[in-house]
Amino acid sequence: MNGDGGFLTSQHERMFLILAFVIPMLWLVFVRVEGMPDGETANDAYYHIAMAERGPAVFTAKKFPALELSVWRDHFADKELLYHFMLCGLVRLQKIFVPVLHAPFHFPAFVFITLLILSLLFAMKRLGVSPPLYLPMTMLALMSAPNVMFRVLMLRPHVFSLTLMLVLCGLLARGSLRWKTGWALTIALIYTWSYSNPQFIVIPVLFFALADLPANGWKSLLPAAGAVAGVFLGLLIHPQFPNSFIIWKVQSIDALFGPLLSEGARTGTLMPPVEMMSPGVIWNRNALPMYIFAYFNFLIFARLIARLGWKNLPPYFYAVGGLSLIFTGGTFLVLRTIEYAGPFTGLFGALVWSLALREKIFLPGTDRPKRFCLILTLAAFLPAGAAAAMNISYAEGITPETKGIGQWMERNLPERALVVNLSWGDFPSLFHANRKQVFLWGMDPEFSVAADPKRTRRIEQLLLNQRELTPRRFLAGTGADYAVLLAKREKFVDFLKSLGWKTIYESSDGAVFKVR
Repeated sequence: MNGDGGFLTSQHERMFLILAFVIPMLWLVFVRVEGMPDGETANDAYYHIAMAERGPAVFTAKKFPALELSVWRDHFADKELLYHFMLCGLVRLQKIFVPVLHAPFHFPAFVFITLLILSLLFAMKRLGVSPPLYLPMTMLALMSAPNVMFRVLMLRPHVFSLTLMLVLCGLLARGSLRWKTGWALTIALIYTWSYSNPQFIVIPVLFFALADLPANGWKSLLPAAGAVAGVFLGLLIHPQFPNSFIIWKVQSIDALFGPLLSEGARTGTLMPPVEMMSPGVIWNRNALPMYIFAYFNFLIFARLIARLGWKNLPPYFYAVGGLSLIFTGGTFLVLRTIEYAGPFTGLFGALVWSLALREKIFLPGTDRPKRFCLILTLAAFLPAGAAAAMNISYAEGITPETKGIGQWMERNLPERALVVNLSWGDFPSLFHANRKQVFLWGMDPEFSVAADPKRTRRIEQLLLNQRELTPRRFLAGTGADYAVLLAKREKFVDFLKSLGWKTIYESSDGAVFKVR
């Protein structure tokens, strides 16, 4: 299939590639700088930076002494080992010029955003997208809705996860079964050391394999088998084996099915992260531009099938379309799925709009494709601008550093003292700011349940029954002399004081309590 649609030269193609990288990159740089003036929107970014700063001695160890009630304590395996190696290198490079790092951590975030944009362009080129569509479809893939842009801007491993998925899609678009199987195994192995849910990399491979099934029969499933083998091999040769399998089970199986199958699941109070919940009306309203974009993509796709016949479309149309459909549908169940829905919807849009232009199907102005692409490019800036404005407006809600409270605890509390972080979600910030104390739980409630389900539920119920949460009951239930609560919970701090809790540190970044 001719990738330039008959109206481009190679010189123009290079120009479109450059524009499709530079403009979205500058757009995202501007939004991140303006929207994160003194902190990070993702609290987990502090954990990842802390791991990078502490280095391989910490993230390749088989124990994690910073947490007390967690399976990590005695069976640690870094779910994002390769990501932390990369981040460690970037942090050390930055420290050559900036000896002390403070939030926001723009430099490493920009590096991973760069890789994401390049991977998207690589996939488009391999899939034969017309170059004039590179820029508008990149804008729509990463900025069609504020929810999509919000996830793209984060310093978290899902950005690198998406990068590897897009690279793999490009590699699977063409080539022999041996080529596809080899790359599926290789990328799956890399992915397993880079992301907490390594089985996700099997999803795009399976869609491409199923799309090839009519042409190649059961042999088309070889790449999917290669991806499964890559995941298994990655867990098997992981430096923290056998802990790698233990943590994978907790993260990928227990965290998903545990709340549904456990006894008394409906009465539990250890809420999962907000990003793992179903979206509300306002969230879906903000995502509406992406939903509309997806709708038009499938409308054009249906028209292409009706005109050309389903057998005459390349198999990768069905593979990428299936990925767009499953991830977009998945956002109605788990809102963070939008981090995959946006880019794959953009990639699918690039495919179907490109072919529709070449076949002059269903689109106005197809007799003048250059003018049409110019109008489409200008139109793509509208949702990108709205997404930028909304993300910049989130600046007041970012998570600032907690160096003040963390360093105070290092100086004034006994080393290795157990400190109960009353909110398990505070752990990433505390871990970044403090290296001497031990915190109760963090990162995911399921890690605590896996370590000691009875104790976890007991402490959970203790914290739930707030009106009887006296210092004496807290001490008896946790065995800890200290508790910490980070900023923006001043009313709860005052409530605890009314029950007899005594603060030994209180400032704008939080409060530390001594209960004995």
